[in-house]
Amino acid sequence: MDEHIDEEQLESALLRRCTPDQMTEIQAHLAECALCSQRAEKLREYIDHLRAAIIAEEIDKGSTSNSST
Repeated sequence: MDEHIDEEQLESALLRRCTPDQMTEIQAHLAECALCSQRAEKLREYIDHLRAAIIAEEIDKGSTSNSST
């Protein structure tokens, strides 16, 4: 992979929605390209924050419905 990884490819890799061959290619590129590695890390952090927010929202909804019973 000579070109940089686009956002869609990074997202697919981080969410494990790509084929094993694509994952191997993306991981090899990330090992060689500091720019794409930095972008992947920022996207990973963003995804982690979204997941945490979703979990917190679900917990909040659960505690709200439990307190009314």
